[in-house]
Amino acid sequence: TPTITKERASSDEKQCCEESPRKGIWEAIVALATAVLAGITGWLVVYTKKLWGTTERVANEARESSEKQLRAYVCNAHLEIADSGDKIEPNKILVVRMRNLGKTPANRASIRASATTTEPIHEIDNPGMPLDFGIYPQVVYPSKSYDAKFVLSKEFLVKAFTSPTVYVFGYIDYADVFGKLWRSMFCWEWEPKTNTWRP
Repeated sequence: TPTITKERASSDEKQCCEESPRKGIWEAIVALATAVLAGITGWLVVYTKKLWGTTERVANEARESSEKQLRAYVCNAHLEIADSGDKIEPNKILVVRMRNLGKTPANRASIRASATTTEPIHEIDNPGMPLDFGIYPQVVYPSKSYDAKFVLSKEFLVKAFTSPTVYVFGYIDYADVFGKLWRSMFCWEWEPKTNTWRP
């Protein structure tokens, strides 16, 4: 009986020693597989973030392009000095025409203008003549024009018609349908004696 017990113990030790290397190999394989899986998962996270960033950038570019194509484009299309048509108090008026060249309405469109006998350098910083006006906001529809009419003072007319050249300049502020604000500048050179206007 003692001999059998010794042989069994020896056999069990031998089997344990044979199984140990196999167990270590499997653990190494599992660890390697786990590392590879973690690497793939990390790469997928980074790739997904880049994809989201690219998609967002493309969407923003498409939206900006669409807004540029659809928004309002308001400019000053015409200036002239005309008779007011008032028989009781006949006056001279300045007609400033706004025109919307865009595809959607221009909201809250307003004009600010002034005049000087010397070529303007800054916008309405020092008018030099008694012409300084603005209008309340208007809606200018696509492919439509809006004429703003302003009564000219006698003081302005005296100064203007005794000058060889008068510069009428200003800007138009408006908002597009997307809520963005825009400013369109204008400047016209006017020769009172010949009533010639040059943008």
